[in-house]
Amino acid sequence: MANSSLSATLFNVVFTPNNRTLTFNIVGVSDISGNVTAELDLYAYGKRILQRNLDPCAQGDLRQLCPMNTGQINIESNLVLDQDVVNDIPGIAYAVPDLDARVQIYIKDANSGAARACVEADLLNGKTVYQHAVGWTTAVIVLLALIASAVASSLGHSNTAAHVASYTLSLFGYFQNQAYIGMTAVNLPPIVDSWTQNFQWSMGIIKLKSLQKLATWYQRSTGGTPSTIVSSVMNTSVQVEKKLIKRAIDLASRLSKRADEGSSSTGAQVTVVRGIERVGFRAGIETTNIFATAYIFFVLFSIVVIGCAVLFKLMVEVLEKTGRLQNNKLREFREKWRAVFKGIIIRIGLITFPLLAVVCCWELTSRDSAAEIVVAVMTLLASIVILGRSCVRVILKAKRSSREHKTPGYLLFSNPVFLTQWGALYLQFKTACYYFTLPLLVFVFVKALFVAFAQSSGTAQGFAFFILDLALLVTLAIMRPYMDTKTNVVNIFVAVINFISSILLLIFTEVFNQPVSASRLLLVARTNGPRALPPASAALCFSSSTLSRHLSSSSSCSLQPTSPSSPRTRTSDTNPSRTIAARS
Repeated sequence: MANSSLSATLFNVVFTPNNRTLTFNIVGVSDISGNVTAELDLYAYGKRILQRNLDPCAQGDLRQLCPMNTGQINIESNLVLDQDVVNDIPGIAYAVPDLDARVQIYIKDANSGAARACVEADLLNGKTVYQHAVGWTTAVIVLLALIASAVASSLGHSNTAAHVASYTLSLFGYFQNQAYIGMTAVNLPPIVDSWTQNFQWSMGIIKLKSLQKLATWYQRSTGGTPSTIVSSVMNTSVQVEKKLIKRAIDLASRLSKRADEGSSSTGAQVTVVRGIERVGFRAGIETTNIFATAYIFFVLFSIVVIGCAVLFKLMVEVLEKTGRLQNNKLREFREKWRAVFKGIIIRIGLITFPLLAVVCCWELTSRDSAAEIVVAVMTLLASIVILGRSCVRVILKAKRSSREHKTPGYLLFSNPVFLTQWGALYLQFKTACYYFTLPLLVFVFVKALFVAFAQSSGTAQGFAFFILDLALLVTLAIMRPYMDTKTNVVNIFVAVINFISSILLLIFTEVFNQPVSASRLLLVARTNGPRALPPASAALCFSSSTLSRHLSSSSSCSLQPTSPSSPRTRTSDTNPSRTIAARS
């Protein structure tokens, strides 16, 4: 609401079914003076399921608000719900991960009934689909598949290696597409946001203390100013944008991403994070460290892969000098190792191009430091030139083969050195579609441009994803460009899943003006899986509307690193498995 007279720095709510008690705690700064009443509303998936009116003058534990005075306030109270109200709460509320529900408390003038302020927090039940184990598991699966492909290739099973590599890249591409969805500025429902967070490792968004220290040091040493959003959650209200009403989205878009910008007249400091910044914040990474973290991941990945290849080359050389090298394939590797290394670089480029495309382009808008901008531009250009030149070389070779041998595949497959060096660009496709890697790279790059440069418009990103994924699905269904039926089926299936995801993403933009509850209930079909609460120092709590009177919004909410066992969020007879908590 406009000109809210209360800015909350803490809003915790805990409901304990055992004793039917709803306990809430509000800490903040108030501009209100006089007698007030309070209205408590509980919403689930866009629908109000509970409404209660509170009179501070008639309730003992709220006597401090009778009358309410300006300045610092600390409201702690318990509300015992009727048994029929508790019975009306569906069991799914205690079990569904990333519950999409919220609590609102309106402060009203006792005489006129006019609303003076509002605070809001999302309900948490301790269950979520964001699991660090999921990220590590998917990463290990991809790594093992790549190793299996390399081993099969070294043993001479080139067909098997090509199939395994193709399936692995398709799976990895799916992970990266899910990560792209999480990076959009669309206000995702909690469960979708958490689901996509599981795959942000494929974008290099991995929190390691050593990496964060290195990223911060590099930024400072190159003239940048590190943000302090993650490190200052005790003093800054952090709004993680999710499923907001359109008015709140428009208001939030006026806010800068830096933590030190803007405070309300009541002294609250507010930061709204969305899109890529939201992803970094949930991972515990400062917004100014996102690019550096992803880039360091790319560098380390490249070093590890190339280092393993060098060690393998040294091992082969040792075996050759000692007369123990018996495998003919290893002899071939030794003879054409230069082509092998060039092929490895091409494969690294294909795997990391989606990562580099989005973070390098986004760095041009975030401008963390002059040196990082230069690194982003040079890396992106180098990646585009290397992959583009490689694709053009394959196309020219195929055209020459068509002129001389009436088929594009003859020169592509007859020369073992050329096949080793450039085969990653066309081996997974049938001969007539040798060029298909190029349009796929263009597809990824265009999608990355929308993710990076359209962070202020989730609707534009939603439409772009829908059009691009539809175009890819239709193209794959008509052309069937992959090497055989099974590979085509796998990739078409992945394209169908990605297209369904883009449809839901478009729906979540609320561009169709559908009821909030309708779009939120769609997420039941969107994703499944377990997750645990984010780590320790930050018990993450999210709000469904913008923060504080600074934004002229309908609520005042914040994020605090309060542990689940804090006295502010604990009631007697609490059963951890049957407790719903709301924190903001």
